[in-house]
Amino acid sequence: MTPIRSFGRYQAGESIVRHANSVDEIRKVFAEARESKRRVAIRAGGHSFHDQALHDKDTGSSIVLFVGDFQRDLIEFVPGQDQVRLGTGVRWGDYFREALKVVSGEPLLIPASMQTGRKATVGGTLSGDCLSRFSGTMGKESRSIVSFRLLTTTGTILDVSEDKDPDLFHSVIGGHGYLGFVLEATYCLVPVAMPSAAFTAISLHDSFTELVQRQLEIVKQNDGKMRAVSSAWFTDLHGIDGPNRIKGAVFESWFDAPTVPPKAGFPLYDDIESPWRYATELLARTEPANTFAHEFLYLLAKHHQGDFENSLTDFMFFMDGNTVAKEKFEESTGQLFPIIQQTFVIPPDATAQFAENCEHKMRSYSIRPTEADMLYVKADECLMSGNYHLDGFAVSFGFEPIKTQPPPRILELLDDLTEDCLAFGGRLHLVKNAYAQPTKLRRMFSPQIEKFEEIKRKHDPSLILQNTFSDRLFKFSTK
Repeated sequence: MTPIRSFGRYQAGESIVRHANSVDEIRKVFAEARESKRRVAIRAGGHSFHDQALHDKDTGSSIVLFVGDFQRDLIEFVPGQDQVRLGTGVRWGDYFREALKVVSGEPLLIPASMQTGRKATVGGTLSGDCLSRFSGTMGKESRSIVSFRLLTTTGTILDVSEDKDPDLFHSVIGGHGYLGFVLEATYCLVPVAMPSAAFTAISLHDSFTELVQRQLEIVKQNDGKMRAVSSAWFTDLHGIDGPNRIKGAVFESWFDAPTVPPKAGFPLYDDIESPWRYATELLARTEPANTFAHEFLYLLAKHHQGDFENSLTDFMFFMDGNTVAKEKFEESTGQLFPIIQQTFVIPPDATAQFAENCEHKMRSYSIRPTEADMLYVKADECLMSGNYHLDGFAVSFGFEPIKTQPPPRILELLDDLTEDCLAFGGRLHLVKNAYAQPTKLRRMFSPQIEKFEEIKRKHDPSLILQNTFSDRLFKFSTK
């Protein structure tokens, strides 16, 4: 059997594979699992970083249910309403292409917060309650979901909305597929006048306090329109601007009518499948090329006058530059292109201190991340969300060592930072990596995790939907 790998590439298992394209086929897999007492992990696009959608180190005892093509063509705009019904297998890139087919004079209709991978599926991002650069002003994906249809492991189909069953609604969204299989979902949409381009203004800062304050200023001044805000930084280890200094930038983006002629585009948001982007993505994974790449982007922003202007598609899905590079590298070399990325959600008044603490810890471990960024994210109601009842900054660190096993030193660092995250009143964003002791993870999500487990036992009484990831989080039993 071929190993099924995580997006981060470090988790893998050789499991029993089942494919399902109909409700009856999914019911048969659930029945098979009950009878054989096997566990099932649901998998679509495979974009989760850890072992959320597989059975790590499995040797054929568990089932991975592939559903990436289920209702893949279901894109149905609701007449007279800014809403759309989407099949769980719809790729967000396919939806965006369909939405762009607007009649002249009509607006583009998109969810207020849409993640930045074209191949990610509706079911996958719903199960993670995914965030985006728009989540600071528009909230996470859960704020755009009106309702969904859920197939439970007992074969029952439930029509779920926040009004009908708020507990189940807020458990399935962000619940990583542990409560059942979402067949389709209805989203509310935000109109964007067409034609439009994406404009980005960049401000430069040299302290974490400034990075936090500037984002909060943008969020506070927001006029209710779709506006993206995020920041990135890197430590100047070579002392170009002085020892122990950071260089940071806040990115503020919005939609507006294209200029004639178009303004210069920001490279990270431009031509994501070009050869130069592929070469840059590879070089940026090594030192000193990573430092030079960040220095170039910093100087470009410093000396550029006015706003950058990019196409809507390249701007919306800019992270695909990394995904495309990963796919090209693995296809051409036969080697894995691994990544570790852990995201900590921290209360705003503690974010600058947490970031400073992270810098200090990374220096003490002699580890420098490939990428470091933060973005403000609005609170939500989803039980297993890092933003459950918490407005906070999602602080992320990416490490891309080309090794066959995750370096122990990095894992020690991330567990150490998780303890600090707990001390600051924060949580992990579980869509990314979760390298931390299980007791720490559970403390982060208590007491709402106990409520989630109660709902789990009701809708999955045979406890079919479990895997190695859930083992570290939950305490399920049949009692």
